[in-house]
Amino acid sequence: MAISADPAPAARACRACAIPTTDLTPGTPWSSLPIPALLLFILISMGSFVDRFLLGVILLAVKHDLSLTDEQAGRCWGIFTIANVAGILLFGYLGNKWQRKPFMLAGLLVWGVASASSGFALSLGTFLLWRAIAGFGGSAFQTLSPTWLADLFGPRWRNLVFSIYNSTGYVATAVAYVIGGSIAATYGWKYAFLAVGIPGFLLAGLLLLLREPVRGHADGLNRESRHASLRESLVIFRLPAYVIHLAAMGSFSFGMSGLLWAPTFFHRAHGISMEEAAALVGTSFLYAGIPGIWLGGLLASFGLRKIPSGYTYLLMISALGAALSFYQAFQAIDVEHARLFMRTGIFFAGLSSGSTTTVLIESVPIVYRVIAVAFGLLVGAGFGSVLSTEVIGLISDHDTLKDGLALVPLTFFTASLAWSYQAWHQWQQRRKAAGAVLPTVTGDQLLAETAD
Repeated sequence: MAISADPAPAARACRACAIPTTDLTPGTPWSSLPIPALLLFILISMGSFVDRFLLGVILLAVKHDLSLTDEQAGRCWGIFTIANVAGILLFGYLGNKWQRKPFMLAGLLVWGVASASSGFALSLGTFLLWRAIAGFGGSAFQTLSPTWLADLFGPRWRNLVFSIYNSTGYVATAVAYVIGGSIAATYGWKYAFLAVGIPGFLLAGLLLLLREPVRGHADGLNRESRHASLRESLVIFRLPAYVIHLAAMGSFSFGMSGLLWAPTFFHRAHGISMEEAAALVGTSFLYAGIPGIWLGGLLASFGLRKIPSGYTYLLMISALGAALSFYQAFQAIDVEHARLFMRTGIFFAGLSSGSTTTVLIESVPIVYRVIAVAFGLLVGAGFGSVLSTEVIGLISDHDTLKDGLALVPLTFFTASLAWSYQAWHQWQQRRKAAGAVLPTVTGDQLLAETAD
């Protein structure tokens, strides 16, 4: 029995789904509307990403005050991500069985306390402790928010919505590098963490006012679907489209996380100040990354959605363009060429942002979406962030930072190869289907089998 490689098996139950009309009827409370939830999630996501990328800006100051090596500095990122991974596993399991909102609220409050407290650390051990707690708390919102949005916006708008939502990471990166760097340079790195963590309490209060949607609502379900156990959810690894996409995501995330070392590299390689190097990278995310994300979302939503493997082709081109551009950025002999290729690479990387999340969610049945996102974040954060920052820092200590950053274009190229294989696999499936009538199992049929 063949398993369909169609990237959107669960979504096809509702081809005409746009923004759910039931949410737009007169008298519906604002707390149930899609747009207020999207706007609030954008703000929360932005705060979370600023906290995550702030260390890349204040790295030298933290290293100086806490007397760290490059490898120890990489560990500060690594411990954050390890705790984040542990939280992803826990909240993915809990959110798959119970309502998502209580866990998101608790995680947001924990993250706010830990992020602000990071500024009071006086030793490496204390700093690592607070960064670990911040990573754990932030994982709740990070894991559960994509499926909340998928329940509010139907397939027609989902890619564009995820592109807008994911663009907050690029805006936040620019904020972290430019504004966070300015605060750190003026008042010290400790105040930068305070400025990030304190707004978390206000955002938690706003989240408390939202009403959680029924799972699968935007796909035509009007009542809460049953909750799958963790053992049942492992059936998603029988779906080739999901497994291949997961592998490509891990490689892509390795490259993106490696860019945390870019400001330090440009500072050392081109003799510019750390603040200038941070601004170079931060403005690249702002001026090139956001247009790339929005263009990718528009192309996917209004051009590629009806093309077989259209999302996969976009992902493949995005990763390949990023690989070639970042290779040139780290080989550039002057700052201007480095800036040009850095912006080109970030633009190409941004093209894939909405499609990455959309394919991850739509390649599995509705009841498995939370756990599918959790495994996606696990692979991206575990293989990507933990290994990336730690390995590049280790190579930098033993050789040069330039040698370590050579892994960035290599992993983007590897992701492009994986998505190329996925496109080929999907083409083979369509070719077989055209040549003979084969019994196939779509995502929803697989769900029915599991229920039986």
